[in-house]
Amino acid sequence: MTAPTADRTATMTWHSSAIALPYPDVRSALAGLRAEIEHEVGRAGAGTPDWDTMVLVGPVPLPESGGRRWFDYILSVACRPAAA
Repeated sequence: MTAPTADRTATMTWHSSAIALPYPDVRSALAGLRAEIEHEVGRAGAGTPDWDTMVLVGPVPLPESGGRRWFDYILSVACRPAAA
């Protein structure tokens, strides 16, 4: 994965999505978060996600609730503008 540069992302907009899951499964969280961002970007007409710029944070353990451990995930990605 290549780190985004200021020049590369200057005309891009960033979108983020977060989810809390009761298990530390990065692959499942990533699949769901990518789908959510694609849906949000499509609905907003915000262009195309550039998955080379994605940043995933997680799993981050959250305080136990009801005797169960939850894990927080946040995915951010830059989107190329829609073609005019």
